Amino acid sequence: MPCINARKDIYIRKSFQTQIKIFSVNIQRTIFVLILPQIMVHTSGFIHVQISDHVKKHGIHIFNFSAVAPELPANVAHRDENYQFLLQRKGQFRLMLDFNTVEMSGPSLFFILPGQFHYHISSDTDAFVLTVDPSFVQEAYKIILDQYFLMHNPVSITPAKLKKLSDCISFLTDEINESGANTCKQHIIRGLTDTILGMFTEEYSQPAASKGVKETRHLAITRQFKTLLFQHFKTLKKPSDYAALQQLSTPYLNEAVKSFTGFTVSYWIQKMIITEAKRLLYHTELTVKEIAGELGYDDHAYFSRLFTQIEQVSPVGYRKKYR
Repeated sequence: MPCINARKDIYIRKSFQTQIKIFSVNIQRTIFVLILPQIMVHTSGFIHVQISDHVKKHGIHIFNFSAVAPELPANVAHRDENYQFLLQRKGQFRLMLDFNTVEMSGPSLFFILPGQFHYHISSDTDAFVLTVDPSFVQEAYKIILDQYFLMHNPVSITPAKLKKLSDCISFLTDEINESGANTCKQHIIRGLTDTILGMFTEEYSQPAASKGVKETRHLAITRQFKTLLFQHFKTLKKPSDYAALQQLSTPYLNEAVKSFTGFTVSYWIQKMIITEAKRLLYHTELTVKEIAGELGYDDHAYFSRLFTQIEQVSPVGYRKKYR
């Protein structure tokens, strides 16, 4: 599972280094990437890394686990370039996602988007984790999933849905583990993966199905706003900027977003900026001035005041407290 950590002090045990390839890429700062295979299936009590060139082509990792070994990088804050889908059959699972604690209890599912910082906190569980290359995720699914880049919670599922997902994942695992490769098998694996991701996505799209016309329109506006925010938050800082892009009045955009999220457009703009600022403060050695510039602020003093006002601690104080 590719892990990106932009801190200079990368926590990797030497015993683990023999199992992976480590590359250094210089993109304004040093980034260490742990390159693991594109497909991994393992069903022991702990997640262990297995490199398999034979299954690399499938573009999906499947883990069935009960706990996470303490020496693995999953316990260190990192970001992945793929989607991760978690299906918990029973037990408890806790992780940190973009500085928010996520707790899964009982039969439930959750997902992590590419680029979100996360790490394992604790687990006593029976769960699957599927790590999927973005090219395997249908655009229709991405539209629904990507809107949750700032906030989403685990979803409890019924016994019937749990059985369907478990059976599909077991079927997919069997297909991947069978020897031989042909065009039909590739289509079967791709089709099963698509079915599983569809069932995950369905749980996060269901609220819209029972809404009225106005609420459905508000949801569509909110989804478009969040997509635009993700693309432009470094350059566009005003609600009117996003209203103009959506050809809406600012009051109507605010009404739509608040009706579905409970928060105003300004709140989401600031949350996006502050979340990214936290990532950079925690995971890089950039100065506050450099971070301000990275986020589109020419006046780093203004950025510091904004951060302090929202977080009740200065950027420098935040870095000292959490690093």
